[in-house]
Amino acid sequence: MGSESSAHIVSSVLADPRKAVTASAMPIAVALLIAQTNSFVDAVWCSALGPGALSVIGLSAVLYLMIVGIGNGIGAGASVAVARHLGMGDRPGANQLAAQAILLIAVIAAVLSPVLLLLRVPLLSAMGAGPLIDTASDYVIPFFVGAAVIMFNGVVAGLLRAEGANKKAMFVLVTGSVFNLILDPVFIFALDMGVTGSPVATVLATGIASMVGFYWYVSGRTYVRPVFGRLRKHLLDNIMIVGFPQTAELCIIAGMNLLLNLFIIRGGGPDGLAVYSMMGIFISMATIPAAAYASALMIASTVILTKRTTRRHGSSTGGPWSSS
Repeated sequence: MGSESSAHIVSSVLADPRKAVTASAMPIAVALLIAQTNSFVDAVWCSALGPGALSVIGLSAVLYLMIVGIGNGIGAGASVAVARHLGMGDRPGANQLAAQAILLIAVIAAVLSPVLLLLRVPLLSAMGAGPLIDTASDYVIPFFVGAAVIMFNGVVAGLLRAEGANKKAMFVLVTGSVFNLILDPVFIFALDMGVTGSPVATVLATGIASMVGFYWYVSGRTYVRPVFGRLRKHLLDNIMIVGFPQTAELCIIAGMNLLLNLFIIRGGGPDGLAVYSMMGIFISMATIPAAAYASALMIASTVILTKRTTRRHGSSTGGPWSSS
């Protein structure tokens, strides 16, 4: 099934790129919309705890988005690298690259999680947490402990898109959002964890969604099947040539929000940050179409350029990503 799906995606991209990009962008947009709706519902649940809870969410969201940005950035790099090798008919190479992306996330998480946990209090203080420091410190612990799960989710979605499995990628993201909506009130109110229950629910829901994607890979329901080995520099270079600038871009955007949060806290206090955070969710919703098309274009352009290059040099080896 994975092979037939991949062949269909590539042939459709080559036959009508505009239609193929639109078809790929739609499930991505749906997944992003549900994710942003999930952020809004999170804020609604926590608003019952007072403006202080919303301020903690707004303050800590920057650190969460940086973790997400690393996963999505490496996922984007992996998706382009895997799509390029599939476009050349090199399935074994695509399998190796998928495994390298997963191993890279594991290494980054092993280093990043303990560092963030140790530095969370001074980091939040520098961000202007002030009287919110204790609550914010407790709030970010689940995110830092579950950094591997959060980043892995972005890589799984990127790898699925690389082989044209956009609906599977959407299902992974939607599954996480739906479980988060269900678990939020359970942890916040039923288990009386307060605002700290929100990140616990988010990490647990993300873990469930990631396991769905992982199950597809280990059960052979995808065309790309990671083949694990030690990290190899030339394979990592293939991923990071796109993954590094994408990760840097997402982290810089989050860093700019960190500065904005600091200015808002200084000028309007925690209540001002709570208002700003709510407006930020709606602004993010407005950017969904552009983000969805950008993700779809990245894969489609990789396939087209790879096919043109292999045809020019006569080096295409066939396979499901080769056109007749």
